[in-house]
Amino acid sequence: MQSRERKLFIINTGHCWAGYVGHVYGYKVIQDVFANKPLLRATREAMKESAVLIEKKYGFSKDDLDDYISFALNRFMTPGVVDQIARVSRNPIQKIGPQERLVQPVQQLADRNLPYQQLVKGISAALLFDLDTDQQAIELQHYIEKNGVKQTIVHFTGIAEESVLFSQIMEHYNRFKQIKEKRTN
Repeated sequence: MQSRERKLFIINTGHCWAGYVGHVYGYKVIQDVFANKPLLRATREAMKESAVLIEKKYGFSKDDLDDYISFALNRFMTPGVVDQIARVSRNPIQKIGPQERLVQPVQQLADRNLPYQQLVKGISAALLFDLDTDQQAIELQHYIEKNGVKQTIVHFTGIAEESVLFSQIMEHYNRFKQIKEKRTN
């Protein structure tokens, strides 16, 4: 479980986080997200938030986890590798599920009163993933259109509307939505 959660919560979380945030900003290739220094820093911060959880739960050393993050980011940025955001971000409904790579670490960090602000941004950005070739993205956007984003958050993430997490997701969702709308108009 330790190594599975370490990979899921650090590598997989960082990868999809960068994909969803990159999509908001209009990137098509994940390597372009990592070439953007502020987004690279934010991705590293999201991964570090998850790493703090893994450190607290399983006793991994901070230095080992920092090395693990650097290894993962270097792998993501391997020269000559082109990884489409459409692939990295596919299946958003799965990835925002209560037991998955974005929501589960955020909830566990919140329960421990540990920082999770970058990770919340990933959940918010995932709600804006609207690729017309991804069945889950289509389903997610239809659900938002029919039921609104608030009900969508509750339905797919299991996060209660009265929670602090919910209000933070909404706040970042609205900011990202403005960025995306400004970019596409």
